[in-house]
Amino acid sequence: MPENVTPDPVANHLARFTPTSTGIDRDALLFAAGRASARPARGWRSWRTVAGLLALSQTATLAAWFASTPPAPLPSPVAPDRDVVGPSLPADPPVLAPTYTPEPMDPSSYGALVRRWEADDLPPPPSAAGVPGPARPVLSVAAGHSTWILE
Repeated sequence: MPENVTPDPVANHLARFTPTSTGIDRDALLFAAGRASARPARGWRSWRTVAGLLALSQTATLAAWFASTPPAPLPSPVAPDRDVVGPSLPADPPVLAPTYTPEPMDPSSYGALVRRWEADDLPPPPSAAGVPGPARPVLSVAAGHSTWILE
């Protein structure tokens, strides 16, 4: 297979280039890329201004608070003389009859149960005297385990 022997002028021109001996400074290149990618410092003035205004307002508030005079004390209450005659009040106000009458409740409702509880009118609990029990005491250890009989 014959090779293409015609000289290419571009390839000849590129072949004459030689690299420089200094090379690329990797650290300087990365440092320059990092500086170029960083945001410019625009907001540093705004937060300092806000912090300064807050400190100034706090100082002004404290100065106004310490400079103000305390309010005058209230006069102490004085018992009126017994000789002073004032308007007379009725001894007992008239008792008004209640105008609301509650509706009777169903005896099996919760409200009826609460009223009976409050009035201490509940029936006694049923007696367990007629219920047969085990011949010996039984102890159940836990759910899912067998029942043990104590002797």
